[in-house]
Amino acid sequence: MKNAILVVAVLAALPACKKDESKSGETSTSGEKSAAKAPAPPAAKGPFEAWDMDARRAAWKDQPLATPGATREIISPCESKETVIGADGSKMGTITHYTLRDGKLVHGLGDAGAKKGNEAIACISNALFVLDASGTCTQWDDPWNEGKYDKTPATCGFSADGTKFTATLRGHDYELLVQGDALLSEQLASK
Repeated sequence: MKNAILVVAVLAALPACKKDESKSGETSTSGEKSAAKAPAPPAAKGPFEAWDMDARRAAWKDQPLATPGATREIISPCESKETVIGADGSKMGTITHYTLRDGKLVHGLGDAGAKKGNEAIACISNALFVLDASGTCTQWDDPWNEGKYDKTPATCGFSADGTKFTATLRGHDYELLVQGDALLSEQLASK
């Protein structure tokens, strides 16, 4: 019995004697060099740095949660997510579109976004559109709401008179009204 316990203890300790082979150029106990593995590129985090996420989080600070016990996360410059964890550990999330109009929070049904000069960011349906200063439009998608975005070229821009922001999603045209620094659906614009 003692010999069996000793053999198990020795076998359990063997992996601890090997050096980490995942690091480039290190040598294992057998003297072989390991090959360096390039880390996988990280998923895009989204184009949010330019949109003052701190101010957007602060605007939500005193807002009540729709569901008691939920947690809120500001996941983009125009999306808030409330998550409820069930008794069985399951999670259910609800996305709300929002924007800041003259520094004040506006949220509810409909699409929303923000404008800064010739640039814009808009949450339309389940996609996020970014118009950069050069006029290039990019669609960012996060199908599982995990903060991992895929980006593709898209069609979006301001109307000639600057009163509307339009975007095309899955063959449908969407339109948001421009009110100062905010982009709003008609429902949100009426608030």
